[in-house]
Amino acid sequence: MPADHSEKAFEAAIEDHLLTQGGYIKGDPANFDRERALDPTVLIPFIQETQPEAWEALEKIHGTETAEVLLDDLCKTMDSQGSLNVIRHGFKCFGKAFRVAYFAPAHGMNPDTQRLYAANRLTVTRQVHYSSAHENSLDLVVGKINLVEKIADLATRPAPGGWEYSQLTAGDKVRVQHLYLGATSGGWITPTCCTTT
Repeated sequence: MPADHSEKAFEAAIEDHLLTQGGYIKGDPANFDRERALDPTVLIPFIQETQPEAWEALEKIHGTETAEVLLDDLCKTMDSQGSLNVIRHGFKCFGKAFRVAYFAPAHGMNPDTQRLYAANRLTVTRQVHYSSAHENSLDLVVGKINLVEKIADLATRPAPGGWEYSQLTAGDKVRVQHLYLGATSGGWITPTCCTTT
């Protein structure tokens, strides 16, 4: 039987490796919030589990609207300070500090820091529709907690460089800039365009 060199097979191979070898969990593209460019079904449980006191204090103020208020403040902070800064330093919501990720502890002497680091959720999600204005999708989205770290556009494209950032609308550019956390100019990474032979 000939090897499958299709885009779908390449996506499946990457996803399978991350799920079986990399400690990632499978994300559901239906849960991806297109306006906020994140998956709240991963972030909110992470915050509730790792920062219960801060969550409960916020919940006393906002009740059933707590998640919406938190996500709004998170997005405002990402807009003003950048996603990478939020991953590194967290954000504030009504005076309470929240973290969206925990980094590896320098040593194993503190079991709390080890527990928090182990609570990080790495996700891999296929075919993520990132805009409410159209049904374009990104082939593969890799995220820490709910914030997207890397995106791969694996499609074979006739244009050199494949996917064109310049073709997006202004609103899409804002959403996509939330998604890309690279160190390149403009704060985003051009998705990898792979061709098959």
